[in-house]
Amino acid sequence: MTLMGTSPGYLDTLRTSRASPRRTHDLSLLRTIVSTGSPLPANGFVYVYRHVKRDVHLASVSGGTDLCACFVGGVPTHPVHPGEIQGPVLGMAADVFDPDGSPLRAGKGELVCTQPFPSLPLGFLNDDDGSRYQGTYFDRYPGVWCHGDYVERTGTGGYVIHGRSDATLNARGVRIGTAEIYRPVEAMDEVAEALANPEALEEFRGWVGG
Repeated sequence: MTLMGTSPGYLDTLRTSRASPRRTHDLSLLRTIVSTGSPLPANGFVYVYRHVKRDVHLASVSGGTDLCACFVGGVPTHPVHPGEIQGPVLGMAADVFDPDGSPLRAGKGELVCTQPFPSLPLGFLNDDDGSRYQGTYFDRYPGVWCHGDYVERTGTGGYVIHGRSDATLNARGVRIGTAEIYRPVEAMDEVAEALANPEALEEFRGWVGG
């Protein structure tokens, strides 16, 4: 096997069980590990390079089943930075927009694709006038695909996914993605699994006065 597809959950299970595949398996042919399904935290990168393989391209990628593709992912010629997705994939004009639809060079915003891409869906079944399709992806920024991910462009040119933008919390005007809650909580040895429910957290915030 030269390329392995996996998930952050699987890698974290290996990490917490103290597995060290590089000591127990012959991974000499493995060149690339691709992780998707949710953001891969920095400790996942550290674990792979310490306990799986040192000379492997670890690529956290993000896209969607609806487009059968990724917007951002691994770039074999770029450095790998823990906790970051390396850059836009080929054929994708990925960008980060603020609420007004202007590109953000830094900071958090909406993951968008400003140009049509090779696997762009043409519509939904039983949506004869296309209104549901348009409302799902193009209402937020007319003519621009809005994927619904809350994302940040980093100083290295990479991306950090902070969770779904429809599941963000607004704490005193500061938007917080669910992934920003998972990272510190699941890094605690005392926590095996965690679930961030934005609606419940908003209700709790109301109980404690914001």
